[in-house]
Amino acid sequence: MKLKLLLFLAVPFFIACNSNVTKGGLKQDERAAEAVGGWLYYYSMNKNYDSIYNLMGDDYFAKSSKEKLKNYLLEKEAKLGEIKTFEIKDWQKNTSTDESNADAHYVLKYNVEYANGKSEEILYLSKEGKDLKITDYKVIAAGL
Repeated sequence: MKLKLLLFLAVPFFIACNSNVTKGGLKQDERAAEAVGGWLYYYSMNKNYDSIYNLMGDDYFAKSSKEKLKNYLLEKEAKLGEIKTFEIKDWQKNTSTDESNADAHYVLKYNVEYANGKSEEILYLSKEGKDLKITDYKVIAAGL
């Protein structure tokens, strides 16, 4: 009887521990991805555009240049104004079921309020080594 009681209590414990490891890994990934987005908006709000280059991945600069990125950010600010608020709207991780997959891709969608309007902004991130880097950045806003 004691063995059955022990098994009855132990099995849910081990299932819960395994579930927490998986969810913890996802939460850690989510926090890391959101931190990259947070830094992007922090640097933008402080007009520290040169620091944004460090957030961008090799894939981004394979399609564009630092000058084009800076011009785009300046043009966006000229039309939309300064950032007032930003909040994450959606978060996705695209990968296989293997949590240790180094080729994981992340998509973060933000609602951003500017002085002259609002936008939906999408950040695409991938792991480069141990770091998450932005591989694409899209702004959907009227007049941009």
